[in-house]
Amino acid sequence: MMKRFFVALSALTIAASAACQTTERNLLVAVGGGQHQLFYKFNDGDKKGGLGYNINTRYSIFFNSQWGASAGLGVSSYKSSVTLNVKSATPSVDSEGDSYELRTSYNQWEEKHSVVTFDIPLGITYRSTLSPKIRMSYTFGGILQLPIKTYYKVNDGGIITSGYYSKWNVELFNIPEQGFRTYNERPSGNFSLRPSLGLFADFGTNYSLSEKLSLYVGAYGTYGFNNLLKTDSQTILNKNGEYQSMLKSDRASKINILSVGLKIGVTWSQFCVKK
Repeated sequence: MMKRFFVALSALTIAASAACQTTERNLLVAVGGGQHQLFYKFNDGDKKGGLGYNINTRYSIFFNSQWGASAGLGVSSYKSSVTLNVKSATPSVDSEGDSYELRTSYNQWEEKHSVVTFDIPLGITYRSTLSPKIRMSYTFGGILQLPIKTYYKVNDGGIITSGYYSKWNVELFNIPEQGFRTYNERPSGNFSLRPSLGLFADFGTNYSLSEKLSLYVGAYGTYGFNNLLKTDSQTILNKNGEYQSMLKSDRASKINILSVGLKIGVTWSQFCVKK
């Protein structure tokens, strides 16, 4: 699927070399922002989205007054968080061979995640004229988003681990060498994600400032339909007290990219005459 995306992008690049045989070509430079979040599928977590930004350029070739094709480059940011209030139990065996139940209690444990992606959109544009100075445009198509920066940080909460020995009906706390501890640290770090392949839509208004320059105001949306997450079977906090991000643990099973926002920019147009 990704290979087909780059083949289509190459075909549009070839078409751009003959751009002056078309009616018009233009370059849009825009910035925007809105609800940009990692859409989780997560076990036992309260999820919350966040705000993000989008910076992009889009080069369009129009074959007549209404229809054109476009390719672009951009950068987007995404933020979300998960809060855990849950207890879990895992069968274990201690160093002396005795079986016990490792109990883990997450209390208001909040982890925030942020991602920056490099975007490559490829689309089709339809436009309509409302007046000599105002023109509407509607662009939709596919988008490849490559994660270039990821970061997580724990902001709040605590984790308590204990060992319950059923044969003695006793629960042990605060024995770090056995993995029973109270964890109140605030770890941070990076995590890995796969590239996202999805759909985007962009619609707005161009208001002519001069023969070649227009002010652009519009709205956009993006949805990645493949799973970005590289799943792992690790627990969030292991017996040795080593912390793994929630996104590296067995509690997270899926992440998609989702964004909706507003943007503003300028469009530079050049009209071409076939020689």
